[in-house]
Amino acid sequence: MNEQRMLDLAKELDDLCATGNRRRCLCTYAPMQTLCPTDVEWLTADEMERYQAIQIELVYLRADVVGHPKERIKIKRALRAAGIAYDKEAPLAVLKQIVEAHGIECTG
Repeated sequence: MNEQRMLDLAKELDDLCATGNRRRCLCTYAPMQTLCPTDVEWLTADEMERYQAIQIELVYLRADVVGHPKERIKIKRALRAAGIAYDKEAPLAVLKQIVEAHGIECTG
């Protein structure tokens, strides 16, 4: 669920950047393009507010999906010690399911 939400938000960010890019490309005043070289700088105030809100939400969603590095390391060590193969890039929820399915205790 969080993974799909992350993908939806990433698409929305891409759409906002594309909007800024269109505005930047339509501007024929060269000094303005120099002063505002990135697509994000061409967003309206409302679009910029949404852009920043999405970035904040993505930070929290990423923490839920990917997990804290120490927690991931602890789970991966337990899986390696048990001799269980796993995808190193798997979301935290998947790793936790593997641990629970095999009844592995994650310590330390």
